[in-house]
Amino acid sequence: MIVNDLFGGTIHKIRFDDGGTHYFNKINDLYFDLTSDQFSLYAIDIAYEPNEEIPKKYCGKNKNTLHRYNLLKANLEKIINENERNL
Repeated sequence: MIVNDLFGGTIHKIRFDDGGTHYFNKINDLYFDLTSDQFSLYAIDIAYEPNEEIPKKYCGKNKNTLHRYNLLKANLEKIINENERNL
């Protein structure tokens, strides 16, 4: 959701055969997956297509996810504001 805030684009998800899901971003027709390394550790291949586009609002439905997003957003805003003051 933070990537979407900063760079726009869309949020997508794929489903794994075991029922798990994975989310990533698409910006200017390119996929950006900042957490793909969690799969390479276990030699799990990720097929980004087919996928499902997800509204950002859907991503925040889980209270734990929304809480972590809000913490990350607040911390990022703090860092950006501090850096702007130092310019």
